Amino acid sequence: MNTDDWIERVSIEESVNTLSIQEIEQKKELLREVVQEIAKASKSENTKKAYRSDWNRYTTWCNQMQCIHLPATDDTLSMYFADMMMVGYKTSTIIRALSTIQEAHRKAGHPFNATPILDSVVQGVKRLNGVKQKGKEPVKADLLIQLVDQIPVDDDILHVRDRFLLLFGWSSSMRRSELVSLNVEDIQEEKAGLVVHLQKSKTDQESIGRSIGIPFGQNPSTCPVLAYRKWMDLSGISEGAVFRAVNRHRQVRTNRMNAESINTILKKHIRAAGLKDEDFGAHSLRAGYVTTARAMNVPDHVIQGQTGHTSTVMLDRYTRNNPLSKNNSPKLGL
Repeated sequence: MNTDDWIERVSIEESVNTLSIQEIEQKKELLREVVQEIAKASKSENTKKAYRSDWNRYTTWCNQMQCIHLPATDDTLSMYFADMMMVGYKTSTIIRALSTIQEAHRKAGHPFNATPILDSVVQGVKRLNGVKQKGKEPVKADLLIQLVDQIPVDDDILHVRDRFLLLFGWSSSMRRSELVSLNVEDIQEEKAGLVVHLQKSKTDQESIGRSIGIPFGQNPSTCPVLAYRKWMDLSGISEGAVFRAVNRHRQVRTNRMNAESINTILKKHIRAAGLKDEDFGAHSLRAGYVTTARAMNVPDHVIQGQTGHTSTVMLDRYTRNNPLSKNNSPKLGL
């Protein structure tokens, strides 16, 4: 089952031509494959996963409740959203589910309107669940320095890897998916620091890519460029994945680190600092960079140039309504 199976397939009208029946069928099959590939490429992988999950959850519920999922009645949808609310889904997840179901109806040619009863359910969910979702605490510059300072400065490969991960992850303000996707070939050393080319990202659905700069820090102990050099030197990595797992024997693995490992590593050092690890996550590095930058009155457009955000909406969310913004790491305390 391909990634767009949650959307009902559209029919293709037959046309009269001079091709043989076999040639027509072969051409149709080829065109269907092309259409599927275009549809796949139209959305980022994470977005498609979310939509597919929404659709599968909805159709499973309809089967269990013996309701018709397409086209859906107002009563079916109201009960479904009420059930999601009772289970404890976040407001944002419920609203995204509504969007997914609406898109599926549109693709299948069925009318779908936000009727008063649906509006009341959505508004009720917002009131009961609260529109504002509690996010993870940001790792601001002072906390980052505290976390890094508690890691021994030695040649233990695990210590070297963790220092590099925290400093590079914060200074680059990259998403964890972007960090673990980085290859040696994506990073170029220059006199002023590192130039990192991101092949694609969440907001770059056409895979155009973009480049960001990571300059030398003011303090050698918290300099992301020096941390990068030491990791590359001691790990012996010359190509492929930059971030890799290290086993209990302190051996650097050949496989790429998974995104969840970044979360695990950060939480380990958060606990070592005597803080509650449940208050922080991998995104805390990115959020902390934005929060620190805005607190120092760095212009939003400069922050967006580093983070890749296409609007300031997410910057506002990161900074919890404080009048803050981002620039380069040396100006932010490293």
